[in-house]
Amino acid sequence: MGDVLVAINPFKSMDELYSARTAAAYLNVQAEGRVLPPHIFNVSDRAYGALLRDGHSQVCVISGESGAGKTESAKLFVRQVILLASGVGGGGGSDTNNASSPMGDGVEPGRRTVEARIQMVNPILEAFGNASTVMNHNSSRFGKFMELKLSATGQVRGATLSHYLLEKSRVVLRGYGEGNYHVFGYLCDGLPEVQLRRMQLLTGSHPSPFAYLKGHRRHQQRPGDCWKEVIEAMRNVGFSVGRCDDVQSVLAAILHLGDVSFSEGDNDGSRLESPDRLQTFAELVSVDATRLQRALMITTTEIMGEEFQKPARVDMCYNSRDATAKAMCVMCLCMLVYACMRFGCLYLCVSRCMSRCVL
Repeated sequence: MGDVLVAINPFKSMDELYSARTAAAYLNVQAEGRVLPPHIFNVSDRAYGALLRDGHSQVCVISGESGAGKTESAKLFVRQVILLASGVGGGGGSDTNNASSPMGDGVEPGRRTVEARIQMVNPILEAFGNASTVMNHNSSRFGKFMELKLSATGQVRGATLSHYLLEKSRVVLRGYGEGNYHVFGYLCDGLPEVQLRRMQLLTGSHPSPFAYLKGHRRHQQRPGDCWKEVIEAMRNVGFSVGRCDDVQSVLAAILHLGDVSFSEGDNDGSRLESPDRLQTFAELVSVDATRLQRALMITTTEIMGEEFQKPARVDMCYNSRDATAKAMCVMCLCMLVYACMRFGCLYLCVSRCMSRCVL
């Protein structure tokens, strides 16, 4: 085991601590034999230096309780490694001729540097996988395993990202003072009014009070701007306008599904109390409303190869509804990560990718 850095979240902005000037001061500290105070940038420098010197993969584990600063520390670590690899501090240099191309500059995704592509994924992951908690306004509610892949000369040649253990229950139920995933608030506050009305997300002139957003805490002062940033990031990684619309429809459908309600029916069965909500959900995700209703309200049991069906109790209907919403949210995140990988945002296939820096 190498160095251990203990960091405390000050719960306030400390821009100078992580400014460009500070980042530059910590470039190649170990190689030049300089001694500076402990810093996340120093950990990045040591990992990058050991990677080039020894040719062995390096691992950085960032752990802590909710609100400790894991998400921000991970972003700072990756940012500093990318800065070292870009050649600013005498490191490897970029893998394309487009090193100065910033994110969102209109450059085709395939022509951007790998470094820029890696960083532009953050708004997507944070919107779909982060939420407000009592301790933290931007808490990651899933695990991430990222591999930065570098060449023998220290160039960033690509990255792979794995995600796991998404907190599915947060989609349908949260504790007091907890928020749903940011993306739902971004959607309701960021979409143009025409689209909100088309997806039936408005009640009068205000966003509808969806059950799945009850008690939802806003992460940002201007969530509408955050939604534009998410859409821009999706477009940058290769999503078409139609694919972005599909994602919006799925998110809106999940909110409508949360308002589908049931009541006691005959013969220990149940009765659908909100057919309009179910119909809206079915239209948004292009499924047959009748078959969907049967899936939620009929239980099927197989005994000795023979199937038996009977009406589901009210609690079973609600469980099926919530399970569907949770599964849709997980699949949405999986689809986004897969799409980022497929469009070359996170992984660039090269022949001499021999060393890794694992986060």
